[in-house]
Amino acid sequence: MRAVTVGVDVGTTSVKALAVDDEGAVVARSRVAHTVVAPEPDILRHDAKRAWRSGPRRAFDQVKAQLTDGPYGVAGVAVASMVPSLTAVNRLGVPQLPGLLYGDREGRVTGTADDASLLPGTMPDAEGFLAWAADAVPTAKGYWPCQAVATYALAGVPAIDTGVTASLGALHTRGQWNADLLASLGVREDQMPAVVPMGQSAGTLPDSDAVITGGTIDALCDQIVAGAYHPGDVLVIFGATLIVWAVCDEWLVAPGLISYPHTTPDRFLIGGPSNAGALFVDWARRLLRGIPQPGPDRERLDPRL
Repeated sequence: MRAVTVGVDVGTTSVKALAVDDEGAVVARSRVAHTVVAPEPDILRHDAKRAWRSGPRRAFDQVKAQLTDGPYGVAGVAVASMVPSLTAVNRLGVPQLPGLLYGDREGRVTGTADDASLLPGTMPDAEGFLAWAADAVPTAKGYWPCQAVATYALAGVPAIDTGVTASLGALHTRGQWNADLLASLGVREDQMPAVVPMGQSAGTLPDSDAVITGGTIDALCDQIVAGAYHPGDVLVIFGATLIVWAVCDEWLVAPGLISYPHTTPDRFLIGGPSNAGALFVDWARRLLRGIPQPGPDRERLDPRL
């Protein structure tokens, strides 16, 4: 059997899954659409049951089905998505609330900017998300980001990596959950997801030795693949969410922008997300109306490609 790694990305409007062999060739793919709930400028949410739980399962199962006729075996799975995000789950890992996404009004909190453990310019939303979820469902089994909901749906392990924790502000500092802050919100540490180092195993798939990593950040994966690591490089990610990151050799702070650690030592990112990506997508769809959608049959269906 030839080993493949499956990547599952929970995006703004769909879950995508790819199976890639050790030479980097894509051997299977899937896309499961979902909607984003944004009825007002300060609301940005998902139906977490559909987008964060059933979507990753369906996308992964569709990829596995495509692999059954070939000489492939799944060696590992990695989940990626946006940050920050949060919902409340029951004992089965099923979301009990909508999934809040970055910029949602429930993330607006005050009083954390002076926390000595926080660098200025970091993402502010996560504490507000947790306060909202704990107030709405105080008896929840857990309060998990999208990545943890998806890893639990696939492997029974609610896990995020250390990249995701960097987006959680004062909730996770100095390598551990902030127990005092959690307690002030009525939350216990065991209600939060497991944290594993980036790229390391968080467990295995059921009845399999295929490993799954802690869920990670989609934009960091894009940055690694793009090779944007020189100061002055700018990474522009065009999706339903437009994300722009500029690479710096020092930590910078600018109004309205977010600063974030780079995956390369002594490098940093500054930028952030915008819904202007959706405007771009709508424009591109109008231009490409009539062209087959991306997928394994696109080349066969469109003679121009």
